[in-house]
Amino acid sequence: MVGSSCDALTAQGQSRKSLALGAAALSSVAFMYAYLRRRGKPRNVADVQGHWLLGVVPEMVQALRDKRLHGKLSDWHEQFGDTIYIHIPFQPASVSTIDPAVVEHILKKNFENYPKGKLFRDRMTDLLGNGIFNVDG
Repeated sequence: MVGSSCDALTAQGQSRKSLALGAAALSSVAFMYAYLRRRGKPRNVADVQGHWLLGVVPEMVQALRDKRLHGKLSDWHEQFGDTIYIHIPFQPASVSTIDPAVVEHILKKNFENYPKGKLFRDRMTDLLGNGIFNVDG
């Protein structure tokens, strides 16, 4: 009897240890995610605040349901300014601008510094092909 109760206490202690280790690992992952998200944010750009983990995905899904995704983007520009940073989990940083000077800088004055990149080309080749809209130059 004493041996079986001792085994039960040992098993209970082990499950508590594994639960504590799991919680510590989950906390570490959440901290690292938050740190990397802040570190990857562009400077001098307003951040559209969303859910701490899901970013703006819930708001975007609702806007898609209401068929007003562009309206939601317009609302964010009215609320946060002409150039905004939008966090979408597991996606590259998204920056949206309606400032004519910034648009001119990107498309005309400093075009070489803003390549579309491999990610864009890989995703858009089926739709746009290898024509003028899908090249960096």
